[in-house]
Amino acid sequence: MGKSTTIMLDKERRISLDGNDMCDFQELTGKNLFNANFWKEIGPKDIVALLWVALVKDEPTLTQKDVGKLIQVGEMEKVITALSDAIFG
Repeated sequence: MGKSTTIMLDKERRISLDGNDMCDFQELTGKNLFNANFWKEIGPKDIVALLWVALVKDEPTLTQKDVGKLIQVGEMEKVITALSDAIFG
């Protein structure tokens, strides 16, 4: 499932997602990453939640609020691309 990828936010960070992360995301948001419409309906809360589950295992003290502060509005496309790469490789 997916692979590890990196993204430059406040520093270079590694993004990886496994089955547990996908379950954590679904538990947080009620959304399934593999729903055909997921990427069309994704919102800022979903992006922050998904990035958080991808980052928190490497930095357990991160909160979702911390992760939200790492994402600038103009960087959303970069973040979504990195998350998609981590999921679909």
